Amino acid sequence: MYSMKQEFANEMAFLSLGATAGCVMTDCEKYGMCYGCDEYCPVLIAGKCENEDSIRMYYHLIEE
Repeated sequence: MYSMKQEFANEMAFLSLGATAGCVMTDCEKYGMCYGCDEYCPVLIAGKCENEDSIRMYYHLIEE
């Protein structure tokens, strides 16, 4: 799922680093520089997050 937040984060990365942003930054870094870790992070939602605190927070929110 591609969100407006993710689109904005990608645009900010592109504006700061140009076309190389896709090569040097992960989706986690691009999203994180704008919003930090939150429950809408595309990497977290995709199950590819490596930050254990974020994973626990996400599953806690899902259970509620």
